[in-house]
Amino acid sequence: MRVKMTFAVLALAALALVVPASSTARTVKVEAGESIQDAIDNAKPGTTIKIEEGTYAESLLIDKDGIELIGEGRKKTHIVPPATPTVGEGCVQPAGPGGPPEPVVDGICVFDVDAEFNPLSTVEDVEIGHLSVDGFNNSIFLFHTRDAEVTRTILSDYHEYGVFANDSRGTEIERNVTYNSVEDHNPEAGIYVGDSPEADATVWKNVSFGNLLGIFVRDAAHGKVLENKSFSNCVGVLFLNTDAPVDVADWLARDNLVTGNNRECPPGEEAPPLSGVGIAVLGGDDIDLIDNGVFGNRTAAGFQSAFAGGIVVTASPFGPAPVASTDIKVAFNTAFGNNPDLVVDEGNEAKVFGNDCLTSTPEGLCEDAEHSGSHGNGHHGDRDDDHGDRHHKKHKKHKGGKHSKNKKRYKSHRD
Repeated sequence: MRVKMTFAVLALAALALVVPASSTARTVKVEAGESIQDAIDNAKPGTTIKIEEGTYAESLLIDKDGIELIGEGRKKTHIVPPATPTVGEGCVQPAGPGGPPEPVVDGICVFDVDAEFNPLSTVEDVEIGHLSVDGFNNSIFLFHTRDAEVTRTILSDYHEYGVFANDSRGTEIERNVTYNSVEDHNPEAGIYVGDSPEADATVWKNVSFGNLLGIFVRDAAHGKVLENKSFSNCVGVLFLNTDAPVDVADWLARDNLVTGNNRECPPGEEAPPLSGVGIAVLGGDDIDLIDNGVFGNRTAAGFQSAFAGGIVVTASPFGPAPVASTDIKVAFNTAFGNNPDLVVDEGNEAKVFGNDCLTSTPEGLCEDAEHSGSHGNGHHGDRDDDHGDRHHKKHKKHKGGKHSKNKKRYKSHRD
């Protein structure tokens, strides 16, 4: 009897060793007609909530760790605004003094805050994916989070932001489509990372169009913007430093395709008139723009944009005095058909080398200095449009061309 008991104990101990701790995690399914928010409210940290195919008219709030909110697919699981939004249900916020007359309805919020929006705790390890969120104020709102992931979603027709990540760390925003198709909407940005001294964010392989700003990094440090497509915005990608405690610093933007960002955005409360800007750095520090394809970003005739060009490095106008950009690298980019292709304003510190382009301000920044000088700056006719079309199609070929050894050496340094 004693021997049998000993073997039984050993067997149980061995089983405990081979069963992973994650086996205790729970999976909950939500079917069409059921409440996703109820599932979130009843879930323990670490729960996966699988949302079946269908349309769910809900605003959602996740305020606990480890929740995975996973749909059947971004063309199958749809989240849309409730017909009668109620303050306090999901992520419906009351209208503020002097603000909109109606409650503000966001799609999926991830935060744990008090009534004054002060964080009560850091919400960690939340994953949202494989679904669509349409028609909210903000589609996905992350605040004071750590290691949140937003993957394979379609976020559309939001009024302000597609993905908004503020005061957060380790955010991964990958393989999403963020866009606006409503004519009278002028949303701020498809993807936003801001107010984060240790952002450590990755923005990878997203598509963003129809916004004021396709991808917007403001007052956030440390991160990567890689292999995204940004088009038909007023500005494709913007790194902005404002009069804030956190500088926009230590970012790598590489292998992005930024084309035709020629929407006309009139001035707003904080933004000047903007149009025809591919990638811009305003008051940034230690930002590398490497091996991007930047084509056909041109301000429409008669529209006065505050600044314009394919790649622009200039000072930030925020603060008591303009803040110059420092330690900026612009290298191995292909930029054609912009107006002009490269701009580095006087007083800003930038290393510019190995870029295929035709026009620059000041002259001589392009790899082919003779063409850059001879074509000058400003509008440069149909010839440059032809160059933009041809080089847009050949961008992948360029990426493996004569700069490959230098780029590999540079990539290894940054990675």
